[in-house]
Amino acid sequence: MKLYIDTIKFFSLAISEFTPLLKELIKKEKNKGAKEELEDLLEAYNEIADQIDRYNLNLDDPNLCYAGEPDEINLNLNDEMVENLSRLSIRLLDVWKEKRDRLKRRKYKTEKTKKDLYKLEKLIRPQESTLGDESRVIGENKTKGALIFPGEDKNQESEDEINKGLKQIIFPSELINKLPNDLKILCQEFNFNYSHGKPSAGILLLRRILPLSIVRKFQKLDREPEIIKDGEYLETKALLGKAEGLLSNKRIYKEIINYKFLVDSSQHSYKLKIQMTDAEGAAIKLRIFLEDLF
Repeated sequence: MKLYIDTIKFFSLAISEFTPLLKELIKKEKNKGAKEELEDLLEAYNEIADQIDRYNLNLDDPNLCYAGEPDEINLNLNDEMVENLSRLSIRLLDVWKEKRDRLKRRKYKTEKTKKDLYKLEKLIRPQESTLGDESRVIGENKTKGALIFPGEDKNQESEDEINKGLKQIIFPSELINKLPNDLKILCQEFNFNYSHGKPSAGILLLRRILPLSIVRKFQKLDREPEIIKDGEYLETKALLGKAEGLLSNKRIYKEIINYKFLVDSSQHSYKLKIQMTDAEGAAIKLRIFLEDLF
């Protein structure tokens, strides 16, 4: 199976991050079966890391493909190992987000704090987008959650993940402050519903935010007549077609089009049951859209 280079880099960083923990768990584990499973996993990680190292990849920004690097690499991983590394990468993303949130809570921010925050945001945002893309292996495995090693306290880990998830928001204050007032209110309402585990309400808010954001952008540019026909604003799909030319990256447009299908289905399909992961994935794509648009 060939994997995109950014996925391979993310796997490499995840292995590097959690190998020390894995070694520590092996030392402490008393259950023979669990200990052998941990040792097998460490051996596999070391072998995969050695394979990746042969390509001399630049890991300064894992989201970038530097000159001379291949677009894809085949590490001959089976499906089970791809799932394992994807979930390990999801856990790494959680670690990055926790570090970012801890830095944001600092009352006094030094220049180093600001640089670290900037670096973490650059790492996190593209990976959040990947997590919301089920055509990518990491996004495909997001519903299985972050990897927990044998021997870890699974019950406590699960509880911590739930509590942490309830405190998270999708639309950060840095973005909300750039938006027109009515969009600010809607994004804040989404954050509230998301943090309180209400995905259906969140999806309906996203359905309102998308077309309104395009209208407000064209009004800001004094180009409102371009999105009006017969005295009425264009439908959402047509508005997106107009907004495509304003975006810096065509991939953002494609992803938002895919998300629109989910949002529309939530309104018109009586069989679809909206999950938190649905609301999260759609909101992340919309967040990227808003950040580019404004």
